[in-house]
Amino acid sequence: MTDKKTEEVTEEVKAEEVKVDEDNPEVVLKGALAEQPGRPPEDQIEEWKAEHGEVSLFGFSEEDLYIFRPLMRGEYSALQRKMVEEQLDQLQWEELVLTTVVLYKSQDVPWSKAKAGTCSTLLELVMVGSNFFNPQVAATLVVRL
Repeated sequence: MTDKKTEEVTEEVKAEEVKVDEDNPEVVLKGALAEQPGRPPEDQIEEWKAEHGEVSLFGFSEEDLYIFRPLMRGEYSALQRKMVEEQLDQLQWEELVLTTVVLYKSQDVPWSKAKAGTCSTLLELVMVGSNFFNPQVAATLVVRL
């Protein structure tokens, strides 16, 4: 038989464990993904990792999630040519890049019907994940030898 004090301490420890997890964005996002009805199975995610090297999960909310991969140099070059040839504007460019690299989105909404900042924000994340850095940020990462 346990005493009341032991039960209280046990409940405090459990509450602390939950709190730590709730503060961890990785745990929150992965948990939100696990609850999505049409989510990709774990073996699909592993295949994407094997094929693309890196796969990232981002969420505007627990219901609005995206899995994407980096953009490769050859793809970037081809997309740049397409942008020039077809005279695409910035919004069309964003949608073109995202269509190329987004592997999963939790909401089946066309890019044109998404909230206004969705594509721009995702594009920035994709570009950073593809090693495009603001020159000032990149300069802070250089070390003289």
